Amino acid sequence: MRAIAEESAKGNIVFTKGFSNDTGLPDSYADVITVSQAFH
Repeated sequence: MRAIAEESAKGNIVFTKGFSNDTGLPDSYADVITVSQAFH
């Protein structure tokens, strides 16, 4: 499902694999972050 989402994504959307407590993003980097274990 992630591969399909990445192919279909439009605009400024970035998919990053990782743990929610270790994204590697700097403070104040993003307005919205969505974390999910599975897409159905």
